[in-house]
Amino acid sequence: MSSVIHTLYTFQSLNEKVVGDLYLPTNGQAPYPTVVSGPGFGGVKEIMLGAYAGALADAGIACLVVDFVGYGASSGTPRQDIRPFDQVQTLRDALTALGEDPEKRFDVQRLGIWGTSLCGAHALVIAATDPRIKAAVAIIPHIHIEPSAKPPSFMTEQDLDADPLPTIQVFGKPGDLAVMTSDGSFEWSEKMTKEAPSFKNEVTIRSLRQMVEYNISKYAKDVNLPLLVLTAVDDSITPAEKIHKALQGARQVEIKDFPGTHFELFSNFMQDTVVLTVNWLKSKL
Repeated sequence: MSSVIHTLYTFQSLNEKVVGDLYLPTNGQAPYPTVVSGPGFGGVKEIMLGAYAGALADAGIACLVVDFVGYGASSGTPRQDIRPFDQVQTLRDALTALGEDPEKRFDVQRLGIWGTSLCGAHALVIAATDPRIKAAVAIIPHIHIEPSAKPPSFMTEQDLDADPLPTIQVFGKPGDLAVMTSDGSFEWSEKMTKEAPSFKNEVTIRSLRQMVEYNISKYAKDVNLPLLVLTAVDDSITPAEKIHKALQGARQVEIKDFPGTHFELFSNFMQDTVVLTVNWLKSKL
């Protein structure tokens, strides 16, 4: 990242202060093509996103990655509570804030969106509904969770809206009580969260109820702009076949399937996904 400026960037969303990491090119001239992103499920901006953002800025594309409201450096309560459509709104507000930049560093005619996992879902929603977006990348995006006829006991034996809100681990080993225990999730998290001191391995249990209500299938099929989607064929968290099915109606989509599971995509093919993301956005914006 020899030709990159990395600085904090703040704006307002949902009546809270949102803090992001802004990666600016030093090559070329402003206004720059610009993209926004945020963490995956339960994450913070320091987890993995800098590798993509730095590479994008090195290629001449400004990139803002944010902590969602209630997470990391951003304000807001309750903490660790995932409200998917609020996160979508925060990404929209990020686009608006960049468009109002007094220094006019960001080209509002060349805006993009990208994300991994849950934020990959947000990228699809925004790509389908926000006319400001000209190109998008979704990496192993969440599509929907099938509601269970019999919810797990930890969701039925307590008041999910109690004060304080009950929580559950995000990452755990097989057999643990956690949201993700498969696909090497615990080992990956142990490695990737070392550089993220604000990360807490917990989410409110009601986040799971809110995730069940977040079905983006109806948005994915309506995307009509250059869209790159990367999947992992053995992914049990965001299954590749579910992603392919949801995108059958998208008219400008290119899908690339990688071998392996959800987190093996990043363990084994991280640089490949970075290069594909950068090349796609550079060619389309």
